[in-house]
Amino acid sequence: MKSPSHILKGLAIFFIFAVSLAQADSPLPATISPYFKVPAEFDGKLGPQRSPLLFNDGREVKTAEDWVKRREEIKSIWHGLMGEWPPVIEKPKLEILETTHRESFTQHHIRLQ
Repeated sequence: MKSPSHILKGLAIFFIFAVSLAQADSPLPATISPYFKVPAEFDGKLGPQRSPLLFNDGREVKTAEDWVKRREEIKSIWHGLMGEWPPVIEKPKLEILETTHRESFTQHHIRLQ
């Protein structure tokens, strides 16, 4: 099995790829589109990270059901490294520390539990 850092790097690449696919349908403004392209020296070079679409035993993820199982496997590794997620705070305390009125909006500096 690869080290946890290899797994986390692979997950990061996977999520970046997934976000880019999700946004592929909406064209970017011409002024910023050059900044969303992979530099030529990195194009097509994903690195030595293990694919997140492989189970720990080497089997490939081929179906949606496989992905549900693989996701649980990834989550188990993550929780082993980072610990379990704490329970969601149902009603977090919000405190406004400072309010600044600007041009056409109001800016709040807040503290959120």
